[in-house]
Amino acid sequence: MKYLRLDKILSDVRDDETVLFDYHTFNGGESHIRITGDVLNEDVMIECLAMRPNAPMLLMLAYDALSRLGASSVELCLPYVPYGRQDAAFNEGEALSIKVFGEVLWNTFNRVWVLDPHSPTTVACLDNCFVINRTRLLEQYLKDKEHMVLISADAGALKKTYAIAKKFGHHVVEASKRRDPETGEILGVTVHDDVAGMDCVVIDDICDGGATFVALGEQLKLNGAVGLHLYVSHGIFSMGQYKLEDIYTTITATTLKRSDLPMVQYLPLCKEDVRV
Repeated sequence: MKYLRLDKILSDVRDDETVLFDYHTFNGGESHIRITGDVLNEDVMIECLAMRPNAPMLLMLAYDALSRLGASSVELCLPYVPYGRQDAAFNEGEALSIKVFGEVLWNTFNRVWVLDPHSPTTVACLDNCFVINRTRLLEQYLKDKEHMVLISADAGALKKTYAIAKKFGHHVVEASKRRDPETGEILGVTVHDDVAGMDCVVIDDICDGGATFVALGEQLKLNGAVGLHLYVSHGIFSMGQYKLEDIYTTITATTLKRSDLPMVQYLPLCKEDVRV
């Protein structure tokens, strides 16, 4: 396997496995890519973070260029799935974003590898979608946290949190939040079990602005938690660290949109994670 590294996602790709390319953006905003490495009869995996507006078009261009040069197969390592957070058309006149994006990928790549998708709809939209097994990542993350309690941030995180707890032998404390239905503002958080004197770990799929994790962390501290840690698969951090650094002892992510957040630790994927 060779790797076209639009973004450097897999931590152990060697230089001799890397497909060389040139990339630039025209003044009108159009992407342009030219593959300069040899890919004839090679299996190629494209690595792409996809947290930028032109990523979907760049992926299509990269696939076409690789195909024209005779690549045997083209897979895609796409940990964060663009448009995956809209998994239903809630209002009349809306598009079903993940279905539109998913159909493009289904018609293009031999395999698409995703990490901790926000919704089961993501996988349902992609017949060739493979969800990356997080066992290695979670083993590495939890190896020094054996006695800590896992916190389920909200109802959407319950199933995944309990699955992790069962696999690694942790206790789960459930939390829930109330939002203003008009504004989406978080009105309050309830923690449904005792956390006094406990070290707690919040594990979730995405941190965007961070308001959920700030409100949750503040409530956990009010309830007597003594140490808080946050791990998200995908760190967008659109509001920077947004008070998170004042609440959590450590913040860890596997995919990061921003690399200028000094407190955020990086827990990367590697090649063994994207193999059948």
